[in-house]
Amino acid sequence: MQRLYRRRLPPQGIITPDLSRTLARLSFETNRQLGLLINRRGEIERVIVGDHRSILIPELTPTRGHSSRLRGLRCVHTHLKGEPLTEDDFMDLVFLRLDLMAVLEVDGHGGARRLLTAHLLPENVNGKGWLLLDPLPAHDPELDFLQLVQSLEDEFARKQALLEVGGNQDRAILVSVTSSPRTEAEASM
Repeated sequence: MQRLYRRRLPPQGIITPDLSRTLARLSFETNRQLGLLINRRGEIERVIVGDHRSILIPELTPTRGHSSRLRGLRCVHTHLKGEPLTEDDFMDLVFLRLDLMAVLEVDGHGGARRLLTAHLLPENVNGKGWLLLDPLPAHDPELDFLQLVQSLEDEFARKQALLEVGGNQDRAILVSVTSSPRTEAEASM
């Protein structure tokens, strides 16, 4: 497992087929979920060893720059029983502001089956702040990760710009509670 730190991935890919096979095999042999935190340069920053049901992502350094930005890390981890992304996976995605959460399904022989992925959304859709993408084959996960993250960062920045008010401008929130008709209340302002 120590050798996993020395692996380097192409930045535009989520994970390579070779690393998928290695991670699935190690997870199967140890009967533990294994996770990788990978930065946008394709460097593995952390290897996480969990139990047979879950991983626990350790405390991470504070987020970079603006709070609307993503962290610059993607998490790829194994699931041993073919289960989809869990509520814990989605909570880690949201609260840690990860670029992407990916689950590598491990089959009953230690092989890598599919890659299940989700990313954050700039706006909640149907009460969820993330989007679950279609499953990808583990042997060829065709998704331009860097392009996806850049488009997400751009969309988050656009949404944030709409929310920000310049420092030189007056700001106010008006709250009114009245039993008078609305027209009377508006006229008195």
